[in-house]
Amino acid sequence: MNTKTNQAKYKVLIVDDDKLYRETLVAMLSDTYLCAVAADATTALKACQSQIAPDLILLDFRLQKESGIEVCQQLQKCRFAKDIPVVFVTAEESSDVQVDCWKAGASDFVTKPVVCNTLIQRIKHQLEIRDREQALEQQIMRDGLTGLKNRQYLKNEVPALIKQLRRDGDNLSVLMIDIDDFKKYNDTEGHIKGDECIRKVAAALEDRANRPLDSVVRYGGEEFLVILPRTDLRGARRVAQDMCRQVEKMLITHDTSAYGVVTISVGVASSTNTRATKFGDLVRQADEALYKGKSCGKNCVVYNSSPKPPRRIVPDVANMRWAICQD
Repeated sequence: MNTKTNQAKYKVLIVDDDKLYRETLVAMLSDTYLCAVAADATTALKACQSQIAPDLILLDFRLQKESGIEVCQQLQKCRFAKDIPVVFVTAEESSDVQVDCWKAGASDFVTKPVVCNTLIQRIKHQLEIRDREQALEQQIMRDGLTGLKNRQYLKNEVPALIKQLRRDGDNLSVLMIDIDDFKKYNDTEGHIKGDECIRKVAAALEDRANRPLDSVVRYGGEEFLVILPRTDLRGARRVAQDMCRQVEKMLITHDTSAYGVVTISVGVASSTNTRATKFGDLVRQADEALYKGKSCGKNCVVYNSSPKPPRRIVPDVANMRWAICQD
């Protein structure tokens, strides 16, 4: 069962240091799949972290600089590549070699000389398995109302993300978001419209946090947590401001709000040293910043710029501009 209606939407990364053989495999697959190529592990890992990450990796067993086994092991250690199926292309038929490949994380093998139809069918089979696994994951780690990730996602996936960021020395920002005066909206408009409001706000948030590593999580009833890897405080503030604007511009009528429309408040926390900062501490800091925003006018972005006092970004509603002011 393929969840994608058109197989051409699937992306296959071919990892082989032989240019001629790469071109041969591309020629075999390009009518059926979107193909990208890499000659080494470094290029392959970068491809897995890009906007167009592959759905499957076709890996040559014998590379000159490093073995296919070593490349596969590196992919398995990378949080962004570990769930991508790897199909080895090899002329080796030894059972010991195959055992080594399985241990390294291989999903399947294709022997040389490669038969085009066999290769396509093996890739198709692995993609079907991956689709079924992702569908199951969707049920476990997705919120039923909004389709966003849920708290189970935080428990299952975030620890590996934090490890990866620490290993790479990258920074991390989180946003804690709450729909302003949502209880009043729910009481006035009813639960059906309340659910619709939550769905619309969720879609607006996800539209702005749209990089491959970004995550929007439904944290509570009308609360959302946004995870922004490799994003500093300045970048996180910009994302938060854009989210506030986007929600306000939807013009969802809210008669009991001071702004007349549905708005959100955002607390921002950022760490430049993921080795020293715990994820739970960042969430707590963002939640504290959100609380300050809720207590001083709502419809704003609040962040800590230590050693300076907390800062609050508020909308100039009349001119749709945003200014920064100190609490």
